[in-house]
Parts: sequence; structure tokens; C-alpha cells
Amino acid sequence: MYYSHLKLAATAWVLLSPLAESISVPSKGKEAKYLTRREDAKDYDIDDDNSARDQNLTLALDSLNVNTSANYPFRTVNAWVALGDSFAAGPGAGESFDGDWDHECMRGTMAYPNQMQNDDIMKGPNGRGDPKPEFDFVACTGAQTYDLLDMEKEDNQLKKIDADQTTFATLSITGNDVRFSEILKACVFGLAGKCDKKLKQAEDIMFNSTLWTQYNKVLNETLLNRFKIPKDDPHTLVYQQGYIQFFNDTTDQCDNAKFRRGGPKLTKELRKTMNTLTHKLNYVVQYWMDLRNVEWTSENGPFWSTYVDWVDVDWKYNNHRFCRQGVDEPDQENEDTWFFHLPWPISFDDDDDPKIVDSLSNFTWTPGVPSEDDVTVSALPYWLMKAFHPKEAGFAQSSNLHLFKLYYQEALAELPKKKFIIMCVGDYLSLGRNANPGNTDRLGYLPHLHRLLDDARIFNYGQTGGPSVTHVFSGTRGGDYQGDLTHEIYPNDDSIKVIANAIAKSWVNFVPVGKVIPVMIGHAELLQGREPKDIIESVRYLLFILFRWDTDAIVLLSQVPMYGLPHDGKDFYPMQKRFIEYNALLAGLVTEYSEAGRKIVKVHTSTTTKEHLTNDRQFPSRTGNERIARDFLEGMVLAQRRKFFEGAKWDNEGFEALEAPPDLPAPADGKQECLQPIPDNGPKWDEIKQSLFRYAPYKTEDDENKWIENVACDDDTVCAFSWDNGTTCVYSGGSEDGERSTHHQLIIQKDGNIDKGDCKASIRKIFDDCINGDERSYGGIVKTDKGYYSITSVAEKGMNPLSFTIDWSWMTYEFDDEKADDLLTNIPKPRDPYDTDEKLEFDHLTPEENPLRKPFTVTEKIPDEIPDP
Repeated sequence: MYYSHLKLAATAWVLLSPLAESISVPSKGKEAKYLTRREDAKDYDIDDDNSARDQNLTLALDSLNVNTSANYPFRTVNAWVALGDSFAAGPGAGESFDGDWDHECMRGTMAYPNQMQNDDIMKGPNGRGDPKPEFDFVACTGAQTYDLLDMEKEDNQLKKIDADQTTFATLSITGNDVRFSEILKACVFGLAGKCDKKLKQAEDIMFNSTLWTQYNKVLNETLLNRFKIPKDDPHTLVYQQGYIQFFNDTTDQCDNAKFRRGGPKLTKELRKTMNTLTHKLNYVVQYWMDLRNVEWTSENGPFWSTYVDWVDVDWKYNNHRFCRQGVDEPDQENEDTWFFHLPWPISFDDDDDPKIVDSLSNFTWTPGVPSEDDVTVSALPYWLMKAFHPKEAGFAQSSNLHLFKLYYQEALAELPKKKFIIMCVGDYLSLGRNANPGNTDRLGYLPHLHRLLDDARIFNYGQTGGPSVTHVFSGTRGGDYQGDLTHEIYPNDDSIKVIANAIAKSWVNFVPVGKVIPVMIGHAELLQGREPKDIIESVRYLLFILFRWDTDAIVLLSQVPMYGLPHDGKDFYPMQKRFIEYNALLAGLVTEYSEAGRKIVKVHTSTTTKEHLTNDRQFPSRTGNERIARDFLEGMVLAQRRKFFEGAKWDNEGFEALEAPPDLPAPADGKQECLQPIPDNGPKWDEIKQSLFRYAPYKTEDDENKWIENVACDDDTVCAFSWDNGTTCVYSGGSEDGERSTHHQLIIQKDGNIDKGDCKASIRKIFDDCINGDERSYGGIVKTDKGYYSITSVAEKGMNPLSFTIDWSWMTYEFDDEKADDLLTNIPKPRDPYDTDEKLEFDHLTPEENPLRKPFTVTEKIPDEIPDP
């Protein structure tokens, strides 16, 4: 179910399906914006008692052999394995799983895998509840990728996977590979080396091809050799957990705090640097995972399945990190901090026990590396090893999120109970290369997201007949073609600040209905040479504007897709490292706003460079945009899980109160209705017919018939781009050079394939009676029992503002990866909107309200009245 903002010439028309209703949204001081709503199902409830339903749905899924998302969990679990390092093993969480904390793996009974296994809703052989599945808890503190790959070890973790018995595995790995413990030792405790060198060492390892090789070997061994993919019935087999930020990095009171007397101060800069490193590692590993999923994705119609899925547990720790507001660190007794401290501040003076000093000096999570050959995890005391690891409460949230992943289909089924406006925000990358309806990447991810939300099978376990999501695509941009989705995406090279100020005046801000705002922005300014940290301040301003006008809005802030030609991720050149840094900083910004109580979700875009248009470093292909749409869909489901769809605007009463627009003329079957009479001073039809024919010959009736036969009534041509899952096809006229589309449009609505005979007769009738006939119109409509045919022109409005060409030749087509460093130093000087010395203007704000001066806090109140930017 959807609403779509449609415009035709100077009048707003709505193309109605048999079950359509119509609504309009009044704008503030502007002409009304019309929307269409299609509602074809009742509200749908999921019964908590799911046993009978699960059996029926399992039969339905088996017969359809489809899945509803990239994450496609099994409905039953026979056995599973918990793999990885200490962030799965859980030193200090509960009691010792192995009976004694001196065990080399230091596993805790309350680590998240054990909490998952013991949860009442954990899936077993019969679905939810008892009996429990078989479970192997083999994660081990200190594990690195090479430990998982050492098949000479009798207790090798991966050997526990049995392709015939194991349903899935969880995995936490790579943190020890980049030497997290050495960073803590130098940067937090002030021991064993300079902090800057340890941070640089971690990045060097992260971008070194060795870690890429090791991680890919882990995936190969796990999936190819152990799970033995491909499977006849593909499901998600591995859930890779990301790492967690240790610190709140926006507070002031921790700037003078020390976690060891005589150690370094935990300044905001240091905390932010360490958090950003965590985000970088998460992004890089997830990107490597995405690249393999490109190889391993299974498709069945509109449904996808990937063998590896990412579990982002970081947001679960919001407001439970070190150095959060109101906590005087080091506070070893604070139960709301979900990481272990050292049990007391160590001073390293004569009063300290020499054994304690030696233990801290030898602190490591990575035993056996060259600098620490003589140290083993089991040789270090339990009180030291649990430091900076999650407590039981944190692991409970990790368990909860993993269970959410296992019940993702059920979570999807809840989304159709909501109704909302979707206001997509972004720069040119979000719209695809241009607006030509013949382009497979036209309008970027928007039509794919619309199709997913409109497809009942997505939300009903692959079955038809249930509900889909009632939604609106709204904004002041787009809608130039009939059926197009409106938005707040700016295809020219507008700066984020300019975009934010334009959105502040959008009529969508005044609609009293719940609003979801997918945001994908920053790509353009990265390529213009702005520093990632400067772009983040612009995004901060954009978020300030969005939440200023709608404190109840849900923002899905997406990381931008990786730049470059197809590659395997083994090496990243400088421009790609800028993208990684920007996406890491973006994740930190989401944490900041989320901890301040805003409804915001970080969305990782799983599109890789292998899903770009041919020979294009920027624009995702149709498949790439499909992935982005699925990522945003999961963001919506997660927002619902976090209870974001609550508040005054989410009662959805505004949907029912919207006024209906005038109906589109609907002639009787077989009759035509001529549209858009040509005014005396308007462009004549002969002049603009060139657009519709794309400058092919059109002088005779025979030329027109050839166009009708080969273009207008040809499924492959006119339906290269379509709405409503293929029932409404859209074709546009074009410029002589073929590079741009114009406001000339052919729409065919049909059931199944185009009926060639009916189509040719109907289009010929529009030509004869309206275009070439006495009525002299720009277009017309014919409706039959086999189809609906419409030709219209809005050429008097000029070229389509969605049709654009940007000269990126200096970056896109002449880019030599080997000379990346030289290119970055010779980027053309940015124009004013991208000037790196530019200061964002906040003249309308007092210093206390300036979002660049300080972040929002939970208690901060924004004044009711702030003048328009």
C-alpha cells in the first residue's frame, strides 16, 4: 500500500487502481500537493501462540522456496555454535563456564551465547521454546583469525560445525588481530608504548592485506568447508557480531579522568579517536563480508538470502558506556556501566603489590604475538582479563539482538501495522545517474524501497493476500513524471547546508503524520575534497534541522556506499579510506543523537563496488540500489523494535483526514479522452513530438506506426522501468543526444504482458483523435478491458529537473588508482558550497542552541520558536 505524489502539467492528477483512495496534503502558502493511497488489506495481527501458525507457514515457505530479506533465519534450530573471541566468551560475566577462571578461554556463564541458549524464546527443533537445540560454546578469550584457522589444534573452534547438524553459528573476530588490548594498555593505562603509535598500528593492520586474507579464509573455511555451501535451501548461516564503543565521547567531566593514577587523561579527543577506530574496524570487516555476500546471495523473484549477516550490538550500549554524563570516572561500582573496570585505580608506586604491577604490565588479549611471547591469557589474573569486557547486563542486550535476528521474519510482519510518510533526503547519488525511465538505476533506491514496502509477501512469510505497508513518499522535489515518488533529494551539487536549509521550508514538515526519513548524503562532498570531519558537522546541522521541525521523526542515517571500480577489498586507496573514515564518523554521530533521545538508526549500506554501473565508480547498479532499499527496510524494522513508532504523530489520524484530489478522467472502455489542449501561445505538437520519438523520423503515419510497434507497445522497451511490481510501465521522451529525458511521458497499465493488438489500436487512437486530430492536444488516454494507455506532455515546464549531467570526468573516468595520492592533492578547488574554510551559519540561534557548540543532551529543550534558516 502506498501513496505516490503525482503531477501532470499544471494540474495534479492521480492514476487510480480499482482499490485506490485519494488524499491531499495542504502545503504552507503553496499549491496543494496531491498523494495517492492504495489500501487493499485489513490490519493484521500476529498471534503470540505461534505453534499452529508456524507449521502452516513452514509448509507455505517450503512450497514457495522464498525468503523475505537478506537475513533469512531458519524457522527451527537443531544445533548451533558460538565462535570467536572474548566478546563472545565473556570473561567475568557470571560464573566460569569451565569451572575455573584459570581456564585458558575464560568463558562466562552469562556471556551472550549462553543467555541466548537459555532464553525462553530460543528456537529449537520444534521452533520457539523447548526442547532446546544442541549448543557448543567454543568462543575463547584471546582468539584471533589464525586461531580459527589452525586445524592442527585439537580444540579448533570451526571443527565444531557439522554441515548435517549445525543450523547456524555466531562469530566475533578480528578485534584481537588489530591489537585492541595494546591500545588500551597504551592509551588508557599509559603503559607499553605511545598511544599514537598503537592507534596507527591498528589501522595499518586493518588496511593490511594480511587481515583481509585471514578473515576471508575464516569465511571460506566456515561456509565452504564446514557448512558446505551452496545449499539447496539457502538460509543465513553465520551471524557476525560487531564491536562496541567503550566511551561516551561528547561529555566534559571525563576530560581530566584517569583510569590509572599517573596515567593519561581520557580527553574527548582521545575517546573519539578510539571510538572511531572501533567504527572503522566494524565497517571494514562488514564491507569484506558484503563482498562475499555478493558472491553468495541467492535470489528467488523479489526475495534474497545471504549466508552471512551482521549484528550491530553497539547501539544497545547507549548511555551505558564509560564517561557518560553524570558519572565521575573511574567509578568501579556503577551498575549502569556495562563494561568492567579494573577493581581499583592502580598508581604504580611503592604501595602497590608487585604482582599487580607485573600483571598490568603484561596485560594482553593477544597472547603469543611477537612482542609478548611469554604471556598467555591463563597466566593473567581474572580481575585483569575482564576489564573492558561487557558485564552480564550488556551481554543480555547482545543476546536480545541476536534473537531479534533469528526472529526477523516475525519482526517484519509487525511493520504493516504502521502508516507513515517517507521523506528521502540525499545528494545526487541517491537518484541514480539520471531520470530516464529507460535506465535501470533510475531514481536510485527509491522505487526498490517502495516495491518492498508494497509487496505483501515480504511481511507475510512469502504468502500473498496479507497486508503490506501503507506509506507515502513525500517532498518538494521530483514528481515530474506521472507515478514518480517525491523526495528531498537534490541532484545538483548542492552542499549539505544548502539542502538542509531548503528542507527547513518543506511543506512536509507541517503534515501531522508520523515521518520516516531515510538519509544518504555526503558522497558528493567527499569527492569535492572536503574533509570527512568537516562534512560530519554539516550532517550535524542537517539533523538539527530535521529534528527541529519534527522531534517525533524517525531518521535512518545511512552510511554512503563505497567508491571505486569493482575490487575485492584487499587494499583500499586513499579516496576509499576517506569514505571509511566518513562512515565511521557517521556511526559516531548516530550514537550521539541516539544517546540524546532522538529516534535515529544507523543504516549500513551493503552495496559494494561490485554492484556499480559498468565502468562507473559512483552509481550503484539496479542490484546495488536493491540492496540499499533492503538495508533501509531493516532500519525501519529495527526502529519498530526500538519502539520509535510511538508518539502523538504516530496515531495516524492524519492519514484519514487528508483531502482527496480531483479524479483523473476515466473514459469508458474503448473510448479516448484527450488531455492538455494546446494553447494558442504554447509549443506546437510538431515541435515537441521530437521528444517523444527521441528524434527518430516521424513525418508520416507509417513512421508513427513503427514507433508504436517497436517502442510504445514493446514490453522490453516501455517496461524497462515500471511501478507497482511491473503493472504500470513508464517511458519518457528524450533529448537528441539521448543523454537526457524530457517531460514527455507514455504510461501503460496492464495485467501481465502488454496486449500488442490492444496497445497498438489504443495508442493509434490517441494519435488520430487527440494529437493529430481536430482537438489538437498534447496527449490523451484510452482505457480498455486489457489496459490503460496515456500519453502526456509537460514540455512547457522545460527540461526535467531530475535529468542532469555532472562533469565528473576529472574523477570518474580518468581516475588512475595507482596515482590516487597525486589526484587527491590536485583535486580542482571546490566552489563556495564546498569550501573547507566555510563556516555554517547559525545566525538564527543563540550560542547555547548552536549544534556545533555542543551536542543535544537528553535534558536539553529546544525553544518552541526558531526563525526559518
